Amino acid sequence: MTYRTLMLLLDPNGDNRAVLAVGASLARRFGASVIGLAAVRPPPPMIDGGSYGGALMLAEAAAVDLTQAERDLAACGNQFRAALKDCTQELEWRGSVVPEALAVHVADQCRGADLIITSPTPPASILEPESRVNVGALAIRAGRPILVVPRGTTDLALSNVLAAFKDTREARRAMADALPLLLEAQTAVVLEIARDDEVRDAQRHVDDVARWLARHGVHALPEALAAGTSESGALAREIRERKPDLIVAGAYGHNRMNEWIFGGITRDILLESGCCILMSH
Repeated sequence: MTYRTLMLLLDPNGDNRAVLAVGASLARRFGASVIGLAAVRPPPPMIDGGSYGGALMLAEAAAVDLTQAERDLAACGNQFRAALKDCTQELEWRGSVVPEALAVHVADQCRGADLIITSPTPPASILEPESRVNVGALAIRAGRPILVVPRGTTDLALSNVLAAFKDTREARRAMADALPLLLEAQTAVVLEIARDDEVRDAQRHVDDVARWLARHGVHALPEALAAGTSESGALAREIRERKPDLIVAGAYGHNRMNEWIFGGITRDILLESGCCILMSH
């Protein structure tokens, strides 16, 4: 298994250097085709219940927003082509203004890619054009693994990979989706944090995963640790101490509350870890 097509999800109003750098590196590593994707959703129309002149001003403002969005998308496409032109034989750019939520639009585009690469981005104001995708919502919808690259990243070293395992469908899917990267890793650990009375079962889980990985040519060390007072706290501590280049985790959560959980650790802690994260649902 390898990644034949990468999709880089870019922010036309943001800093895309890390995503472009990692995308270029992985395109060279796997000989992959690359699709660049960016989209803008205009802000909801503001209703003016007063004069004709007020309505006309709102229409003019909307036209200006649309023109600026198209300029931003064009500039983003140029940035994408400049960064990737020497890294692959096949480049494709998709930039558009869309009426639907960006997570829905991007998820629809993911059908043609093996891996989606993006960056963690705070949500925009409701009054601004939407150009950023909630990565948790995207992971749930995409049907493809998402590689989240923090700002400032210049490469994906893969010298130290940590799989934050839980015996769930999502985590099993993440392990399979991460195989091309795990095959490139110098060191890999499959770690499950469990309640004190479930550590033995957790060790059995990670032993099975390590044996499965070995059959695919990946040498991984299985570890199970007691959570103590907090499972997410214990995992956050392990991440701080081990300083992995990449975390592999299943993504699951509560859509209505936007409470995404990755391998037993909350979104906020994980996305502040400073390392790349591959997540699957």
